[in-house]
Amino acid sequence: DDETALAPNAERSTEADRIEFSDPEQAPAPETTPAPSPPQSAASTAGAAGAWMAARRSAG
Repeated sequence: DDETALAPNAERSTEADRIEFSDPEQAPAPETTPAPSPPQSAASTAGAAGAWMAARRSAG
């Protein structure tokens, strides 16, 4: 079963994401974040969110 075979890797990926995004600077912005934000911060947040979503997709 492919899912079972991939499970260990998915677990490691999820744990890595959990560690990486435990840093508030790296975490995807919550929906309650005020709309006005510096462009650099917005770009960084978008990059972090994009990386998180990509990791979630690859983890299944």
